[in-house]
Amino acid sequence: LQWYGGTFYHKFNDDWHFSAESYYAFQRNVPDVSQGYADTPFSQFLPTNRPNEAYCPSGLTHCTAHVWGVVAFLNYKFTPLDNLTLRGEFYDDVDGQRTGFATRYNNWALGWQHWFSPQIEIRPEIAFYHALDKPAFDNGTKHAITIISGDVIWHF
Repeated sequence: LQWYGGTFYHKFNDDWHFSAESYYAFQRNVPDVSQGYADTPFSQFLPTNRPNEAYCPSGLTHCTAHVWGVVAFLNYKFTPLDNLTLRGEFYDDVDGQRTGFATRYNNWALGWQHWFSPQIEIRPEIAFYHALDKPAFDNGTKHAITIISGDVIWHF
């Protein structure tokens, strides 16, 4: 996988921050969806997290899969231990290798970060994702999905 990207960051004041990132990535010799995967010796016991196949041009068994995206974050610190983040993103999985569907996506999310200590942070979030060109969620039956997620980060 080859990845090229750039970032921009701006601090308006102690409470408001903005960041943006754009990127382009590609991977060569990706099998076409018609080729299938070669299982590993242990795949019947352990699920694998291998990369997806791509939707290659007609007649090719392998191709270079491309993806690009732009994401921006607006952060507001409302206490010394809390901030809110509004995230907007555009993502184009040109050949469908990264998501399983060759379509463009956009998403909007609202998140909260809270630090319990310098080591422990939580980040709940609600996000709305939309596939622009074809259904790509719920096994390719829906254009849009709302996801509530979160994580706990232990910094060490």
